[in-house]
Amino acid sequence: MNQLRPLLELTRMRLLLLLRQPEIVFWAFVFPVMLSMVLGFAFSRRDAPVSRVVVVDGPGAREVLRTLKETEGLDVDLLDDEREVERRLGAGATDVVVRAGALPQLRWDELRAESELARLRVLDALERAAGGEPLPVEAVPASGTGNRYLDWFVPGLMGLSVMSTSIWAVGFAFVEARQRKLNKRFLVTPMHRATYLLAHVLARLVLLVFEIALLLLFARYVLGVPFRGSLVAFVVLCFLGATIFSGVGVLLGSRVRT
Repeated sequence: MNQLRPLLELTRMRLLLLLRQPEIVFWAFVFPVMLSMVLGFAFSRRDAPVSRVVVVDGPGAREVLRTLKETEGLDVDLLDDEREVERRLGAGATDVVVRAGALPQLRWDELRAESELARLRVLDALERAAGGEPLPVEAVPASGTGNRYLDWFVPGLMGLSVMSTSIWAVGFAFVEARQRKLNKRFLVTPMHRATYLLAHVLARLVLLVFEIALLLLFARYVLGVPFRGSLVAFVVLCFLGATIFSGVGVLLGSRVRT
Protein backbone atom coordinates (compact mmCIF):
# COMPACT_ATOMS: atom_id res chain seq x y z
CA MET A 1 0.00 0.00 0.00
CA ASN A 2 2.89 2.31 0.74
CA GLN A 3 4.23 1.78 -2.80
CA LEU A 4 0.86 2.17 -4.50
CA ARG A 5 0.45 5.86 -3.75
CA PRO A 6 3.86 6.91 -5.16
CA LEU A 7 3.24 4.75 -8.22
CA LEU A 8 -0.11 6.40 -8.90
CA GLU A 9 1.26 9.89 -8.35
CA LEU A 10 4.25 9.33 -10.59
CA THR A 11 2.03 7.85 -13.28
CA ARG A 12 -0.31 10.84 -13.06
CA MET A 13 2.66 13.19 -13.26
CA ARG A 14 4.01 11.49 -16.38
CA LEU A 15 0.60 11.63 -18.06
CA LEU A 16 0.25 15.32 -17.31
CA LEU A 17 3.74 16.02 -18.64
CA LEU A 18 2.97 14.14 -21.84
CA LEU A 19 -0.36 15.88 -22.36
CA ARG A 20 1.28 19.27 -21.92
CA GLN A 21 3.44 18.66 -24.99
CA PRO A 22 1.41 19.61 -28.10
CA GLU A 23 3.49 17.46 -30.45
CA ILE A 24 2.76 14.31 -28.46
CA VAL A 25 -0.96 15.10 -28.38
CA PHE A 26 -0.89 15.67 -32.14
CA TRP A 27 0.96 12.48 -33.09
CA ALA A 28 -0.91 10.30 -30.57
CA PHE A 29 -4.47 11.53 -31.10
CA VAL A 30 -4.90 13.98 -33.99
CA PHE A 31 -2.64 12.40 -36.61
CA PRO A 32 -4.19 8.88 -36.51
CA VAL A 33 -7.66 10.39 -36.94
CA MET A 34 -6.49 12.60 -39.82
CA LEU A 35 -4.75 9.67 -41.50
CA SER A 36 -7.86 7.51 -41.13
CA MET A 37 -9.97 10.26 -42.69
CA VAL A 38 -7.61 10.66 -45.65
CA LEU A 39 -7.31 6.93 -46.29
CA GLY A 40 -11.04 6.46 -45.85
CA PHE A 41 -11.71 9.15 -48.42
CA ALA A 42 -9.09 7.81 -50.82
CA PHE A 43 -10.37 4.23 -50.71
CA SER A 44 -14.07 4.91 -50.26
CA ARG A 45 -14.85 4.14 -53.89
CA ARG A 46 -16.20 0.62 -54.25
CA ASP A 47 -16.90 0.56 -57.99
CA ALA A 48 -14.49 -1.28 -60.23
CA PRO A 49 -12.25 1.11 -62.19
CA VAL A 50 -12.97 1.79 -65.83
CA SER A 51 -10.58 -0.01 -68.17
CA ARG A 52 -9.01 2.07 -70.93
CA VAL A 53 -8.84 0.22 -74.24
CA VAL A 54 -7.33 1.23 -77.59
CA VAL A 55 -8.41 -0.50 -80.78
CA VAL A 56 -5.92 -0.16 -83.61
CA ASP A 57 -7.64 0.85 -86.82
CA GLY A 58 -7.60 -1.73 -89.59
CA PRO A 59 -9.66 -4.56 -91.10
CA GLY A 60 -12.38 -5.64 -88.65
CA ALA A 61 -11.55 -2.87 -86.18
CA ARG A 62 -14.98 -1.22 -86.48
CA GLU A 63 -16.81 -4.39 -85.44
CA VAL A 64 -14.49 -4.88 -82.48
CA LEU A 65 -14.89 -1.22 -81.53
CA ARG A 66 -18.67 -1.51 -81.59
CA THR A 67 -18.60 -4.67 -79.47
CA LEU A 68 -16.30 -3.17 -76.84
CA LYS A 69 -18.21 0.12 -76.68
CA GLU A 70 -21.32 -1.84 -75.73
CA THR A 71 -19.45 -3.47 -72.84
CA GLU A 72 -19.83 -1.89 -69.43
CA GLY A 73 -16.64 -0.79 -67.71
CA LEU A 74 -14.64 -0.12 -70.88
CA ASP A 75 -13.50 3.26 -72.23
CA VAL A 76 -12.60 2.53 -75.86
CA ASP A 77 -10.71 4.67 -78.39
CA LEU A 78 -9.92 3.97 -82.04
CA LEU A 79 -6.43 4.99 -83.16
CA ASP A 80 -4.51 4.56 -86.39
CA ASP A 81 -1.26 6.19 -85.25
CA GLU A 82 1.14 3.44 -84.16
CA ARG A 83 3.42 5.87 -82.34
CA GLU A 84 0.52 7.25 -80.32
CA VAL A 85 -0.58 3.71 -79.45
CA GLU A 86 2.90 2.84 -78.19
CA ARG A 87 3.13 6.12 -76.29
CA ARG A 88 -0.15 5.51 -74.47
CA LEU A 89 0.74 1.94 -73.63
CA GLY A 90 4.22 2.86 -72.40
CA ALA A 91 2.94 5.82 -70.36
CA GLY A 92 0.16 3.80 -68.72
CA ALA A 93 -2.50 5.93 -70.45
CA THR A 94 -4.18 2.78 -71.77
CA ASP A 95 -4.58 -0.64 -70.20
CA VAL A 96 -4.84 -2.91 -73.22
CA VAL A 97 -4.36 -2.59 -76.99
CA VAL A 98 -6.56 -4.64 -79.33
CA ARG A 99 -5.78 -5.48 -82.93
CA ALA A 100 -8.64 -7.02 -84.90
CA GLY A 101 -8.18 -9.86 -87.34
CA ALA A 102 -8.70 -13.58 -87.81
CA LEU A 103 -6.61 -14.00 -84.68
CA PRO A 104 -7.20 -10.91 -82.48
CA GLN A 105 -4.13 -9.61 -80.71
CA LEU A 106 -4.19 -8.28 -77.16
CA ARG A 107 -1.26 -6.31 -75.73
CA TRP A 108 -1.20 -5.46 -72.04
CA ASP A 109 1.15 -4.97 -69.12
CA GLU A 110 0.99 -8.18 -67.11
CA LEU A 111 2.58 -6.49 -64.09
CA ARG A 112 -0.29 -3.99 -63.68
CA ALA A 113 -3.51 -5.18 -62.07
CA GLU A 114 -5.53 -2.62 -64.05
CA SER A 115 -4.09 -3.92 -67.30
CA GLU A 116 -4.83 -7.53 -66.41
CA LEU A 117 -8.41 -6.61 -65.51
CA ALA A 118 -8.82 -4.83 -68.84
CA ARG A 119 -7.52 -7.88 -70.71
CA LEU A 120 -10.05 -10.14 -69.02
CA ARG A 121 -12.88 -7.71 -69.73
CA VAL A 122 -11.96 -7.40 -73.41
CA LEU A 123 -11.56 -11.14 -73.81
CA ASP A 124 -14.92 -11.77 -72.16
CA ALA A 125 -16.63 -9.21 -74.43
CA LEU A 126 -15.11 -10.72 -77.57
CA GLU A 127 -16.07 -14.25 -76.53
CA ARG A 128 -19.66 -13.20 -75.82
CA ALA A 129 -19.82 -11.52 -79.22
CA ALA A 130 -18.60 -14.79 -80.79
CA GLY A 131 -21.46 -16.74 -79.21
CA GLY A 132 -19.86 -17.62 -75.92
CA GLU A 133 -17.31 -20.00 -77.36
CA PRO A 134 -13.65 -19.78 -76.29
CA LEU A 135 -11.93 -17.34 -78.63
CA PRO A 136 -8.32 -17.92 -79.64
CA VAL A 137 -6.32 -14.72 -79.35
CA GLU A 138 -2.69 -13.75 -79.64
CA ALA A 139 -1.55 -12.60 -76.21
CA VAL A 140 1.41 -10.22 -76.28
CA PRO A 141 2.50 -9.03 -72.81
CA ALA A 142 3.96 -5.54 -73.06
CA SER A 143 5.89 -5.39 -69.81
CA GLY A 144 9.29 -3.80 -70.17
CA THR A 145 11.43 -0.79 -69.46
CA GLY A 146 9.36 2.35 -69.20
CA ASN A 147 6.02 0.96 -68.09
CA ARG A 148 6.94 -0.99 -64.97
CA TYR A 149 5.78 0.05 -61.51
CA LEU A 150 9.43 0.71 -60.73
CA ASP A 151 9.61 3.29 -63.52
CA TRP A 152 6.81 5.24 -61.84
CA PHE A 153 8.06 4.69 -58.31
CA VAL A 154 11.50 6.25 -58.80
CA PRO A 155 10.21 9.70 -59.94
CA GLY A 156 7.82 9.71 -57.01
CA LEU A 157 10.69 8.84 -54.69
CA MET A 158 12.67 11.77 -56.08
CA GLY A 159 9.77 14.14 -55.52
CA LEU A 160 9.32 12.85 -51.97
CA SER A 161 13.03 13.28 -51.32
CA VAL A 162 12.98 16.88 -52.56
CA MET A 163 9.94 17.68 -50.44
CA SER A 164 10.73 15.91 -47.17
CA THR A 165 14.44 16.60 -46.89
CA SER A 166 14.01 20.25 -47.89
CA ILE A 167 11.42 20.77 -45.16
CA TRP A 168 13.11 18.82 -42.41
CA ALA A 169 16.74 19.69 -43.17
CA VAL A 170 16.04 23.41 -43.10
CA GLY A 171 13.37 23.37 -40.40
CA PHE A 172 15.36 21.17 -38.05
CA ALA A 173 18.45 23.35 -38.45
CA PHE A 174 16.44 26.42 -37.43
CA VAL A 175 14.90 24.71 -34.41
CA GLU A 176 18.28 23.37 -33.30
CA ALA A 177 19.86 26.82 -33.63
CA ARG A 178 17.07 28.35 -31.57
CA GLN A 179 17.38 25.76 -28.84
CA ARG A 180 21.14 26.31 -28.63
CA LYS A 181 20.67 30.12 -28.61
CA LEU A 182 22.76 30.46 -31.75
CA ASN A 183 20.37 32.76 -33.59
CA LYS A 184 20.86 35.54 -31.05
CA ARG A 185 24.62 35.31 -31.49
CA PHE A 186 24.34 35.43 -35.27
CA LEU A 187 22.09 38.47 -35.13
CA VAL A 188 24.74 40.59 -33.36
CA THR A 189 27.28 39.91 -36.10
CA PRO A 190 27.62 42.22 -39.15
CA MET A 191 25.39 39.98 -41.25
CA HIS A 192 22.03 40.54 -42.89
CA ARG A 193 19.19 38.30 -41.80
CA ALA A 194 18.48 37.47 -45.43
CA THR A 195 22.02 36.15 -45.76
CA TYR A 196 21.46 33.83 -42.82
CA LEU A 197 18.23 32.49 -44.33
CA LEU A 198 19.64 32.10 -47.83
CA ALA A 199 22.64 30.20 -46.50
CA HIS A 200 20.37 27.45 -45.21
CA VAL A 201 18.48 27.26 -48.50
CA LEU A 202 21.66 27.35 -50.60
CA ALA A 203 23.25 24.58 -48.56
CA ARG A 204 20.15 22.49 -49.15
CA LEU A 205 20.31 23.12 -52.91
CA VAL A 206 23.97 22.06 -53.05
CA LEU A 207 23.19 18.80 -51.26
CA LEU A 208 20.17 18.29 -53.51
CA VAL A 209 22.41 18.16 -56.59
CA PHE A 210 24.37 15.18 -55.24
CA GLU A 211 21.30 13.53 -53.71
CA ILE A 212 19.19 13.58 -56.88
CA ALA A 213 22.16 12.82 -59.15
CA LEU A 214 23.04 9.72 -57.11
CA LEU A 215 19.46 8.45 -57.15
CA LEU A 216 19.05 9.25 -60.85
CA LEU A 217 22.27 7.48 -61.86
CA PHE A 218 21.48 4.45 -59.71
CA ALA A 219 17.98 4.17 -61.17
CA ARG A 220 19.23 4.64 -64.73
CA TYR A 221 22.22 2.31 -64.82
CA VAL A 222 21.37 -0.25 -62.12
CA LEU A 223 17.58 -0.50 -62.27
CA GLY A 224 17.23 0.40 -65.94
CA VAL A 225 14.73 3.22 -65.38
CA PRO A 226 14.63 5.40 -68.54
CA PHE A 227 14.91 9.17 -68.43
CA ARG A 228 12.31 10.79 -70.67
CA GLY A 229 11.68 14.45 -71.24
CA SER A 230 13.77 17.58 -70.96
CA LEU A 231 16.77 17.57 -68.65
CA VAL A 232 16.47 21.36 -68.29
CA ALA A 233 12.84 21.07 -67.22
CA PHE A 234 13.81 18.37 -64.73
CA VAL A 235 16.53 20.57 -63.18
CA VAL A 236 14.22 23.59 -63.02
CA LEU A 237 11.48 21.52 -61.38
CA CYS A 238 13.88 20.16 -58.74
CA PHE A 239 15.20 23.67 -58.06
CA LEU A 240 11.71 25.16 -57.68
CA GLY A 241 10.55 22.27 -55.50
CA ALA A 242 13.54 22.48 -53.18
CA THR A 243 13.24 26.26 -52.93
CA ILE A 244 9.52 26.19 -52.16
CA PHE A 245 9.73 23.43 -49.59
CA SER A 246 12.80 25.02 -48.01
CA GLY A 247 10.62 28.09 -47.51
CA VAL A 248 8.07 25.88 -45.78
CA GLY A 249 10.89 24.53 -43.60
CA VAL A 250 11.93 28.08 -42.71
CA LEU A 251 8.34 28.90 -41.74
CA LEU A 252 7.99 25.80 -39.58
CA GLY A 253 11.43 26.23 -38.00
CA SER A 254 10.67 29.82 -37.06
CA ARG A 255 7.33 28.94 -35.41
CA VAL A 256 7.72 25.66 -33.57
CA ARG A 257 9.53 25.57 -30.24
CA THR A 258 10.93 22.05 -30.16
